[in-house]
Amino acid sequence: MSDTTPSFDDTGEEVEEDIHDLHDPIVREKARPRDGYQPIPLTLIFLFFGLLMWGGWYMGAYSGDWRVDVLYPGQQPAAERAEASASSGDGGEVSPDELTALGKRVYSQCSSCHQSNGQGVPGNFPPLDGARWVTNNPKVPIRILLHGMQGDVEVKGETYNNQMPSWGDQLNDRQIAAVLTYVRSSWSNDADMIAPSQVAKIREATSDRTSAWTASELEEVGLE
Repeated sequence: MSDTTPSFDDTGEEVEEDIHDLHDPIVREKARPRDGYQPIPLTLIFLFFGLLMWGGWYMGAYSGDWRVDVLYPGQQPAAERAEASASSGDGGEVSPDELTALGKRVYSQCSSCHQSNGQGVPGNFPPLDGARWVTNNPKVPIRILLHGMQGDVEVKGETYNNQMPSWGDQLNDRQIAAVLTYVRSSWSNDADMIAPSQVAKIREATSDRTSAWTASELEEVGLE
């Protein structure tokens, strides 16, 4: 079989051409597009999930815990304003709202015992909601936080005998005033705020005390 095929030029004369030369242009043509879905390349899939994982890591590492003062510089939350309003952290004028905001943060250290709803744990930790020990004479809860409390104490008709630790070495006057202001104004409580200056005054007056208070000693201070 011949590898040539006859063809004719413009004058009508026969010209022989190699059959392979005729097919080469056809072979070089690309396949026609087909209708329907095409599979996504694996490289593109791995790239997508890689970017997704990197984005999750980046947001977790640089989100600033989603704090408003980090995401919106200059808009400092009330809790930070309360802590930063005086360089020493003690004394200084602070609004009730700022104290309450800071107090809510400080109270998170107590919520495992007294619970976030202030109801305490029956038989173990007394409630703070509606407890006269925190809502009446502010001198009493200030003393309790500064030096702790020990022995039997009756709260809302139930007796408790768990040691309340002292926080005077861990919290400054502003923080103590803040957490007490938060407790005294949360849930069903509706007592006045406590100023850092009140805490500072009692801290100085009881600076020589080394033991926790008892219920009878605090009753002498006055619960009303």
